[in-house]
Amino acid sequence: MELPPVQVKTSDGQVLSIAAVPIPAQFEQILQSWDMAYKGLATSDYVVGQVWGAYRADRYLLDQVRGRWDMPATKAAVQELSRRWPKAGTKLVEDKANGPAVIQELGHDVPGLIAVNPEGGKMARAQAVSPQVESGNVYLPHPALVSWVDDLIEEAAAFPHGRNDDQVDAMTQALNRLRSASASYVVPEARITVNPFPVPAEWPRSFAMVVARDKVVAVWGAQDPGGRIYLYAEHALPHAEPSENVRAIRAREDSIPGLIHVANGSTERNRVAQLYQQLGLNVQCCGSVEDAALFRFWHLLTTNQLKVFASLSMFFEEYRIAEDQSPLLLCAQSLVSRPDIMVCKEPSPQTMMTMGNG
Repeated sequence: MELPPVQVKTSDGQVLSIAAVPIPAQFEQILQSWDMAYKGLATSDYVVGQVWGAYRADRYLLDQVRGRWDMPATKAAVQELSRRWPKAGTKLVEDKANGPAVIQELGHDVPGLIAVNPEGGKMARAQAVSPQVESGNVYLPHPALVSWVDDLIEEAAAFPHGRNDDQVDAMTQALNRLRSASASYVVPEARITVNPFPVPAEWPRSFAMVVARDKVVAVWGAQDPGGRIYLYAEHALPHAEPSENVRAIRAREDSIPGLIHVANGSTERNRVAQLYQQLGLNVQCCGSVEDAALFRFWHLLTTNQLKVFASLSMFFEEYRIAEDQSPLLLCAQSLVSRPDIMVCKEPSPQTMMTMGNG
């Protein structure tokens, strides 16, 4: 269809003209996402069901139903949307409000109903998927085709201070699920890859390491004067023998500070960190990687503030799979979240000039 561009006004008053694009001929994954309400009254929250399709790094909202429905009407809506989209085998239902009851009553009639217990608050879930939106990988139907798109855009623009957030909740639930199952990160590999170069000694740098039962990995990063971070070296050994890993890590960059993440309980974490400290590594123990660290990692990717040397082959193998808990990705997320611990191997020429003049 030849559809006209859509005029969108941004928060700073700028009017953009968004061209329509055709949807892919096929999708790698299609799923439903449901946000349920507690009651079916006129003042109740809405029930929202959405259908999302994923193709490579792009996400397409294909369909949506929404209403202030009671329990029988909600069940009927789930059944009807499932009939319209038989390929949407996964059906995410937030594990609150009427969600558990719907799963219990329809579990033997509608396959694929999965209870989702979201981690963090609404803001954290929205922040986790915002890089997908910022990078232009999320697509909505043209308003000329479905009238509810305008309401969705207004609700997203007002979030989290709007009257309703049910459409945003269903959207972030779907995008978070598709983000975890993605075949690649939202930013193409070619956009973050740079040819290796000698890192200037005056650039602040640090490293982060992950100690697991079957391997130890590490990633080094340096920050240029403009604030851009370069991941320039990596380390991996298929066993967790501390002394060998310490020798290899110190041979790469000695004396600079680092972070250590241990994939075990808190008691084990502290003991392992102390062992590596005793063996000569200048490392601080860090706990589990928080949502804020993941968000900063994604934000740097999408704003062109994070680059990776092409020589980091093991890092790129994990990046293509895009599992957030992959060891080298955990290292990168920890490293970019703590630029405050980075130090220079040598003072900058400008600093030396100032000191000399003083």
